[in-house]
Amino acid sequence: MRKIAALICGVAALAVVSGCKSTNVSQWSAPLDVQLKTEITPIIEVGEEITGTSTIAVILGVFPMGAPTSFADGVEYAGAEGGTTGINLFGDAIGNGKAAAAYNACIVNKADVIIAPRYTIETISYGVYKKSTFTVKGYKGVFKGIKK
Repeated sequence: MRKIAALICGVAALAVVSGCKSTNVSQWSAPLDVQLKTEITPIIEVGEEITGTSTIAVILGVFPMGAPTSFADGVEYAGAEGGTTGINLFGDAIGNGKAAAAYNACIVNKADVIIAPRYTIETISYGVYKKSTFTVKGYKGVFKGIKK
């Protein structure tokens, strides 16, 4: 009986310390065709490349640990969302991670908008513990006014 208990403890310990890793990168699969019809045109100064990151850790698939608290609202993500972080009881982890990364990029770099954002999601899973790091790269956009 002790051998079985020792075997079970050994397998459980191995499951906790071993893990796997996955990485997702957003990539356009078709030409970007954006059409905006308006009587006014925003004047946006495009600057250097900027980056922002955020991290979300989840225990037992539902309990977030150290989750971000500041997010960029109104961020639209092209294409079907997917990935390895999934949705838990506390909301959409993928959307929250991307919105937090966008917020960090804009605040740190004093940008009003991220031009051509590209998101990378890296997830490391240890069975009961999962850590996802969201990174956005794009170009700094600063709103300078409106042209009629």
